[in-house]
Amino acid sequence: MDRRFFISAACGASLSLPIYAAPTGKANKRILFFCNHQGFDPPMFIPKDSKTLDSPFLNLFKKHHKKMTLLRNATYSGGGGQHQQPGSLLTGTLNRVMPKFSTSIDQFLADTVQKDSLFPSIVSRATKPLNHTYITSWTGKGKPASSYFDVAEMYNGLFKKLTKEDFLKEKTIIDKMAKPLLQKRKLLAGPEKQVLDAYIDSIHSMHKKLLSRMKINPVHKYTKQVPTDLTTPAFDLQRLRYQLEMSVFALMNNFTNICATSLCGTRGTQLVFHDGTRTSSDYHALSHHGKRPDKWEEIRKIELEQLQSVSQAVDLLDSVPEGSGTMLDNTLVVVYAGHTDSATHNTNKRPILLIGGNLKHKGNFDTKGQNSSDLLVTLCHAMGKPVKSYANSERDINGVLL
Repeated sequence: MDRRFFISAACGASLSLPIYAAPTGKANKRILFFCNHQGFDPPMFIPKDSKTLDSPFLNLFKKHHKKMTLLRNATYSGGGGQHQQPGSLLTGTLNRVMPKFSTSIDQFLADTVQKDSLFPSIVSRATKPLNHTYITSWTGKGKPASSYFDVAEMYNGLFKKLTKEDFLKEKTIIDKMAKPLLQKRKLLAGPEKQVLDAYIDSIHSMHKKLLSRMKINPVHKYTKQVPTDLTTPAFDLQRLRYQLEMSVFALMNNFTNICATSLCGTRGTQLVFHDGTRTSSDYHALSHHGKRPDKWEEIRKIELEQLQSVSQAVDLLDSVPEGSGTMLDNTLVVVYAGHTDSATHNTNKRPILLIGGNLKHKGNFDTKGQNSSDLLVTLCHAMGKPVKSYANSERDINGVLL
């Protein structure tokens, strides 16, 4: 066996081995994004008292207030109309509209910091996008990231088909590395054989670690019965709840460290609430309520159900002990509002809610018009990927949150 070939093969293969290592005792850094393109009713979402988090919507997270930051008055410095800008929530630029394209932060992190997980990221959409401006997750190739819409397909993709036996198919990659070397072993002698034996032992060690890593956590195994008839727009709210719940269980089982889901304003279809009642009109039409009491009440109920689903996901994360705290301490939940006011579709001074993630939380914090893309820089730092800029960012918010 040629010595240079052996060294090249061994070193090259060894570079791929760390992805099969078992997770260390140190907790993973995780992030969960929720983007609501329509936004939330300001009187219900933004506190009257700028020194508190006391509002009807934020009080859904009241027991987590010490682990929360509301960034208010964030602006977006790019172009685009009122209906286009919500598509920039995770990218910082309006893809397919702006001349400058950028990867959405969830996909950027999936490509750069994802470790020891089966999926680089998990993306879901509670509503089918009307056009590209309603798509929040974009790959580095300028295409929408692959995402789940049907909750049954999401369940099958994450929990039903990915059994332990399916996971272990990954070991074939290790076999392909070890078997050829074993066949060449008899051609070696002395020190070279010892080096090769040590390397093959390391491959078998990685295999054992792989077996350990691929065991689904029996405590957090997702066993809920998932309906198969939630594919119509009327069930957007139910679909969102399932998607968020399954995303959290995927985080618990180390399937991924990065999840993103979104919901935009459905047109032409009434929405079904969890109590079985229906809206009088579609989500988008109700968002232009003009402060009519009947429409205003319905849009608030829609937004309330969305945030109740997010709250349940946060509670679930906080219920799982991890290290000296809970999973919520290592999982940053980011809630974006596409519009400051859904009635006017105003995109200036949009609020952003941050929960958990071991940030230096500031409660109710006035960004004083800081570019929302600056937060993308800080989120990268929080996830262990220091960057100097992101999209059209001008600075960062590191000094405030980190």
